[in-house]
Amino acid sequence: MKEAKESLCSYAESRRLAWSVTLPEERLLARADLELARLAVYQVLHNAVRYNREGGRIEIRGKGDPGRALLVVSDTGPGVPLARRENIFSCWARTRAEDRPAGLGLGLPLCRAIMTLHQGRVECGSAGETGSQFVMEWPKGERK
Repeated sequence: MKEAKESLCSYAESRRLAWSVTLPEERLLARADLELARLAVYQVLHNAVRYNREGGRIEIRGKGDPGRALLVVSDTGPGVPLARRENIFSCWARTRAEDRPAGLGLGLPLCRAIMTLHQGRVECGSAGETGSQFVMEWPKGERK
C-alpha cells in the first residue's frame, strides 16, 4: 500500500488532496503475490485521486479480521451511482470526471481480476453523502 500511495503523492498534491492512513499496529499479512497486490491497490488509489474533488480527502484504513485482511479506501469525490457500482468492474466501463478525461476503463476490471485470482474481493460502496468507498479483502497470510 505504501508504494502505491507514494507513487501518487505528486498527483494528489497537484489536486490539493489530503491523505489519512490508519493501519493496525500489527502488520497486516495477506496471502497474495506482492506485485499484483500493489497493482490492485494502485488502481483503487489512482481512482480516488483522479475522481476526487479538488481539495478533497482520501482515507485509507487497514484492518485484520479472522481469516482476512481488509483495506478500505474512501474519498470525497462525487461517488459512483448505485446503478453503476457493479458495471465499473466491467472492461471498458468509463466514468467521466467533469474536469478530466475518462480513463480507459481497464483499471478496476484489472483490480477485480487480481483480487479474484487471490480468492479475495473488491467492492464499491458509498462513503456517505458524497464519495466512494472501495473495500479490498484478501485471505489472511501466515507469518513466516
